[in-house]
Amino acid sequence: MPFVELAESPHAPGIAPVLIHCREHGSGRPLVFLHGGWGYGVYPIDRQIEAFQKELRIIAPDRSGYGRSTLVTNEMPLDFHRRAAEETLAVLNALGIERATFWGHSDGAVIAAMIGLKAPERCEQLILEAFHYFRKKPSSRGFFERFSAHP
Repeated sequence: MPFVELAESPHAPGIAPVLIHCREHGSGRPLVFLHGGWGYGVYPIDRQIEAFQKELRIIAPDRSGYGRSTLVTNEMPLDFHRRAAEETLAVLNALGIERATFWGHSDGAVIAAMIGLKAPERCEQLILEAFHYFRKKPSSRGFFERFSAHP
């Protein structure tokens, strides 16, 4: 199951259908990894998959616009985290997953927290790594400028 097809997604408005690339490993209780703004290329999760796949069903979706999922060419709206949370729940619906542990990194942590607030009954646990506590991150500016100049 490398792709989940969604009829539509609030994270990719005006595009239909939307294909979400998902890596899946192991079996057992579901653990959903939610990547940060740079996707899994900058924040690889291979070591985590190796460590947990014997006990858990690991699902690692690429949000629309990332990885091998449907390309999104429009700019991200201010509520893109909310839209991504809704897209993630739609992916879980398509996979028949009612309840999961969500492990989010950076933007993925914000999305996981939003899922926890919007649909607490769907959350076994939340793991929020590098959560955005403040809207502005002035100490991260140099990091983003370096990658912007030299992707």
